[in-house]
Amino acid sequence: LEQQRILLEEGVLAKAHRNLLYIDEINLLEPRVTDAILDAAAQGRTFVRRGPMTRLFPAQFTLVGSMNPEEGLLRPQILDRFGLRVWVAPLAESQQRLEVYRRAQAFRADPAGFRARYAGELAKLHSEVAAARELLPAVAVPPEVEEFALGCIQALKIPSHRAEIALLRER
Repeated sequence: LEQQRILLEEGVLAKAHRNLLYIDEINLLEPRVTDAILDAAAQGRTFVRRGPMTRLFPAQFTLVGSMNPEEGLLRPQILDRFGLRVWVAPLAESQQRLEVYRRAQAFRADPAGFRARYAGELAKLHSEVAAARELLPAVAVPPEVEEFALGCIQALKIPSHRAEIALLRER
């Protein structure tokens, strides 16, 4: 304010650039918010306008959404934008379910401590993803793998062609 300068800072979509953007209960988002997220994902950038000021931010991310279909479905045009859809059944074993509960409670009680507890595992995963990103340009998908992937998609009865595009695309 003293310098009479206004800066447009990056938002959540720009911060998700080259990462995952996880949205819990994506089916409960306002339609215009969902549309903005999907537009940014499709274009690889997000456009911010505040009065006369504008700025473009890169926003290339992998969108991961979760939802409970009993609380409302996604619109078909949005559902089609996801390359992979998975129904995750609840855990059947009581000890596993208890562990999920305990971890959720531990996070609620001490988020920073919880993150610190799993920081080593997270760092290892981060390193593996970084190595995979470097190797990806050299990966070529042979025809037999394409055929296998298509067979999996058909066996799962995925109605969209986006599954093939997302599963087989080379970056």
